[in-house]
Amino acid sequence: MDNVSYVTYLYYFQDRKTDKTYQEMKIYSSIFWKTTRVIIQKLNKGVRQPALASSSQPK
Repeated sequence: MDNVSYVTYLYYFQDRKTDKTYQEMKIYSSIFWKTTRVIIQKLNKGVRQPALASSSQPK
């Protein structure tokens, strides 16, 4: 019985640990996606502006 309780305790502890890491990963992934979205928006603006300028110059 002691062995069984120890194993169940280990499994429970492991589950709690993975839960915590999963939450951390969710937070990190959300931050990562927010920053990448901002960077992509900035890159798009940077790409768009020269294109607009070059198209308006010949006119």
